[in-house]
Amino acid sequence: MRSLCFLASSCLAVLPLFASQQTFCNPIVIENYPIGMYCRGLKNGDTPTREIETWKTPGKKVVQFRELADPSVIFENGAWYIYPSVDMCYKSTDMGATWTHIPLNLSGASGEEDKISYAPAIRKHRGKFLLIGGKARLFQGDSPEGPFVELGKLKLPSPPTLWDADFFSDDDGRLYFYWGCTPTNGIWGIELDAKNPLKTIGEAKRLIPFEPETQPLEIAKGKRPRMGYLEGAWMVKNNGKYILTYAAAGTENKEYAMGQAISSSPMGPFVKPKNNPFFRKTKGFITGTSHGSIVKGPGDEWWVFYTINANCVHWFERRLGMDRITFDKDGTLSVSKATD
Repeated sequence: MRSLCFLASSCLAVLPLFASQQTFCNPIVIENYPIGMYCRGLKNGDTPTREIETWKTPGKKVVQFRELADPSVIFENGAWYIYPSVDMCYKSTDMGATWTHIPLNLSGASGEEDKISYAPAIRKHRGKFLLIGGKARLFQGDSPEGPFVELGKLKLPSPPTLWDADFFSDDDGRLYFYWGCTPTNGIWGIELDAKNPLKTIGEAKRLIPFEPETQPLEIAKGKRPRMGYLEGAWMVKNNGKYILTYAAAGTENKEYAMGQAISSSPMGPFVKPKNNPFFRKTKGFITGTSHGSIVKGPGDEWWVFYTINANCVHWFERRLGMDRITFDKDGTLSVSKATD
């Protein structure tokens, strides 16, 4: 059943690289957005089975909604691949104008066992594709379209519990892992064995602390004071600098934003620049823009893929967006905003 409000898509950007397709749309146009996780197995009018306060419907009753969010993205062999929360994956060969569903049968959206949960992460490492989600089960495939073989469960030596993960395969072949999704515990990182990603190397470090006093973006005004939910880590390397991006202020809020921290090493120390947040939009058709990926695509142009707050019947009712993004002269990501 459709949500109580309808999200249309608006054409927004000329793409000269593709003569046959000159526009794309936000929210990204994906047919049959899957049913949200919070209403799987429930019917309209049911009483929710968990976190009842997250429903915005009269009497906190179930109204089925659609959901994709938290996109982990790669560009491979001339195609974009999106691996979002709720179902995977979606492929576009025309720069986001159209998307084809490539079912991996890991997310539970088609009735199979959910082996991923929220916030999948995928990266190419030494010719293989590593995939993981909130359930900490690590998968590996030879192609971004799978099939993916389960290697085992990744066990981390330090808090917080694995959630909102990201791999990063550096130019020297070393492999790193970033994670975190808690009210105040920040973003963590650790090195993984490049040949055996189930094995950690050294100690886990808190790389991005929760600092609402100096980083106002990390709390939504008037919402859950002292609870920023730093989450959605994503590593970008450009011109020798390591930029660890993160989401803050809660996916249910229009203030949801993307921040960045800069280092000369993949394990820090990281410094938050003055231009935080670098990506946020709180007014208009597209709002609550955060938790996503920053990837180099065709023509060496950089793109940000992100979550969009729909939030009509449930906090986690969300969509996906994409926009070009650039770097400032100091190497930081330029301040930008989502396009309506």
